[in-house]
Amino acid sequence: MNIRKVKRGAQFNPKCLHGRDLAYSVTGHMTPCCWLNVSSSETWIKDFFSDELHIDNFNSVAEILETKTWVDFFEMLKNEPKRAPLQCKRMCSRPLNEDPEIE
Repeated sequence: MNIRKVKRGAQFNPKCLHGRDLAYSVTGHMTPCCWLNVSSSETWIKDFFSDELHIDNFNSVAEILETKTWVDFFEMLKNEPKRAPLQCKRMCSRPLNEDPEIE
């Protein structure tokens, strides 16, 4: 488990908004990235692990990505990033003085 802390003043730049690959959990759920590939009590993460979003309940990944949970998650990241799960902030933040062009 990565316990990296988010430094005060860090820039939150969600990689999933820039074309990062999706992840598929061992429980049969899709998540926006591998960093969220573990069930959590945080609202935005636990919603991805609901029974309603299990891959067996859909014919395609595209259908999952069109659900309210997925659409709301990405809208939140775009419009209200302060509400993002802590795991997102931990894994997709960098110090402000770091060059944003370096991955």
